[in-house]
Amino acid sequence: MRNIRMQIAMMAVVPLLAVVLYAGNYLWGEFIYLRKMQQMKPLVEVSGLIEAVVDELQKERGQTAVLIASGYDQAAAAAVGKQRSATDADLQALQVFLTNFAGSRGMLLPGSAPWQICRAALPATVPQSMPARSMARTISRLTRG
Repeated sequence: MRNIRMQIAMMAVVPLLAVVLYAGNYLWGEFIYLRKMQQMKPLVEVSGLIEAVVDELQKERGQTAVLIASGYDQAAAAAVGKQRSATDADLQALQVFLTNFAGSRGMLLPGSAPWQICRAALPATVPQSMPARSMARTISRLTRG
């Protein structure tokens, strides 16, 4: 009797083990896919912002061409000024996103306010054309002592 129970238990354990291994493999694949999608999220966000900036720049370029062709008409100049404001707003949104993105990852964007502060704090022996990663490492070494 005991032998039959063991055989039945083994017959149930083998398929159950196969299902558990298959489910674990599936979940691991989904986890890897989720991580890849999380890494792509900022790229998708920045692509939309870049598209908006390019669109506004194209509009501005077209209106500037109209302004020049009209002999610098006041109405065309007002339209260009309005378009430049829209372009500046989209460009500012892109710059804010890039600054926040870089800041959240501990990176410095060349030309940003934190970059300028760090650049001014570095000794004169550090080259002026130092890349952002090198500057971040140098700052880290100097601040550690």
